[in-house]
Amino acid sequence: MLVVEQSQPGVELASYQLKDVAHIQFTQWKENRGTDTAPITWECFSETFLDRFFPRELREAKAQEFMNLRQGSISVQEYGLKFTPLSRYAPHMVADSRVQMNKFLYGVSNLVKIECRNTMLLEYMNISRLMTHAQQVKGDKLREHDRDNKKARTCNYEYSQ
Repeated sequence: MLVVEQSQPGVELASYQLKDVAHIQFTQWKENRGTDTAPITWECFSETFLDRFFPRELREAKAQEFMNLRQGSISVQEYGLKFTPLSRYAPHMVADSRVQMNKFLYGVSNLVKIECRNTMLLEYMNISRLMTHAQQVKGDKLREHDRDNKKARTCNYEYSQ
């Protein structure tokens, strides 16, 4: 029987959701701990589980991927879709919403960065709103760029005739 501290009900609930190999591994680990050991805490359970099924090296690689994440040639939306799941591997880099928004803007294209930096100062701003705003700014900038190119082509055409 899994002994869980009363303040840690998540361990017991999580253990019932394990499937196949994970369940076998957990059962063996639990039996090897013996009956005279301290109750299993969530920290102990999650650390052991992660070490077995998602080794530290892979977690560190994901954290590094997050640290190096830049928008580059992908859309702001795609960048946001990569940013959110990778951020969980570097919690120190997204410790609060302001730090998280700064990290997001650090990797976003320069077309959007300045305008979004000012928006960050708004009290109600959070990472989701900032991502949406960045997408809108990028769209506006692209439309403006297309309009300017169209004007330039029209002017060049009229000038050449």
